[in-house]
Amino acid sequence: MMKNVTAVFLVFCSASAFATKPTLLETALSCQLKDEQIASLMRDLALQQPAFVKPSQQFGAPSADIYRLPKPVSALGYSSDEVVVTPARVLLAVPAQTVSQAVDKLNLIEEAYSPASREIRPTVSVVAFQLSHKELENKLLVGCQYANNDAAGWIQ
Repeated sequence: MMKNVTAVFLVFCSASAFATKPTLLETALSCQLKDEQIASLMRDLALQQPAFVKPSQQFGAPSADIYRLPKPVSALGYSSDEVVVTPARVLLAVPAQTVSQAVDKLNLIEEAYSPASREIRPTVSVVAFQLSHKELENKLLVGCQYANNDAAGWIQ
């Protein structure tokens, strides 16, 4: 019996050792950034991943910077190689998904003229919406909104 318990313990410890710590981007997309990380997010992402040095595309009205990653990143049950940053939001651009699907999957609340959302804490919400920019047509934008003055300056 003791050998079985020891074997199970060793297997569990080995599996835990191989579990990877989420990247800064995954943390931001999953609404887990700490308040003290918000101001330096874009600078820190650029230091960690060359794709964040400069957006591949920039749009105005509404403002959005698109970053193309060499490999997909996952968060909130979605995966994409495109990250969209708007003032106070960091999002995945997921093709062929709709806001109504995200509402069901992430338990979001839909409101007129606002992204579908769910509060994580008073200044952080999971959001899902679509933009009309041609590059983002038919893509769900899903990620996090950080109600913080420093996050409003994420756009280059």
